[in-house]
Amino acid sequence: MTNLWLIITIVILIVVTYFSLTEGFNRWYYYYIFAGITLIMFLVRRWMVKRMNKHLAYLDSEQHETDRANNSKA
Repeated sequence: MTNLWLIITIVILIVVTYFSLTEGFNRWYYYYIFAGITLIMFLVRRWMVKRMNKHLAYLDSEQHETDRANNSKA
């Protein structure tokens, strides 16, 4: 899903730039907003995936510590 947002951003940039050059920038400049929104979605999604991976690694290490403590008590 993350790569989809990046692909959509690139496609929008190419299409809007093409139409801006052929039909005039004044008519198409506001479509760059959509490219900006999809780029923000890509960056937020990538940041959230990294954050979730760090959180899962933390939970996994904490679980291992709890298992070790329980095994040493038994």
